[in-house]
Amino acid sequence: AINIRKEVGDNTGIASAILELAKTYLEEGQLGLAMDMFNKSYDQHIILNNSSYTAYCLNGIATVYYLKKQYGESYKYFNKALELNKCNNHKYGLIDDYIGLALVYAQQNKEKEGEESLINAMEISMELGLHSRILETYKAYAEFYRLLNEFEKATESFDKFLVMYDSILSVQQFEILSEIQNNFEIRQNLKNAEQELESQKMELNYLIIMIILMLFLVAAIIWRLLAQRKMNKKLEIANQG
Repeated sequence: AINIRKEVGDNTGIASAILELAKTYLEEGQLGLAMDMFNKSYDQHIILNNSSYTAYCLNGIATVYYLKKQYGESYKYFNKALELNKCNNHKYGLIDDYIGLALVYAQQNKEKEGEESLINAMEISMELGLHSRILETYKAYAEFYRLLNEFEKATESFDKFLVMYDSILSVQQFEILSEIQNNFEIRQNLKNAEQELESQKMELNYLIIMIILMLFLVAAIIWRLLAQRKMNKKLEIANQG
């Protein structure tokens, strides 16, 4: 993808593709390659003046530092990403930054600061109505308290995660069943409409056939009348002779 974008001179696409490579390396646990890609993507997005993706890159760099247990550097880059997302009012990115900072605070045994970060993440998730991010924040709460060895609070947070998950799942199942029912009704209505159209088509065909037969009958009658007149005329001429 990067090679193709280079051929067409798509610098934005190149920077985005490099960012996706960085995320892939991060998922694979190849932290060195992930860091290189995040930094390359960051440099290109700086040139492109794409602040949203620049913040994504900063968050990625912070995450790599966190996984390397370099919590001071991780804290610095999460804050950079946070400030950039605040300037751009990019709330979706803020959730990731606050969660990242909370986990760094947990590693530094700063419970109060971490809880404040998680509260901010949850408030934004609730405001946006993003179920996936709400779940992610509850899960982050559980991990946060686990790191602090507060297992009762961790269990409580994970229970909230499970309740929320079950609630969302139930709603999704209801929506799926409703959609299935609606689709069935739509298909049934379409089938009825098709049958009605087919019936109308057959009626129209019968009507056309009847009209054609009637035309043949009328033509036959007219032909018979003309033939009869012609015969009568011949007889009249014969009688006169």
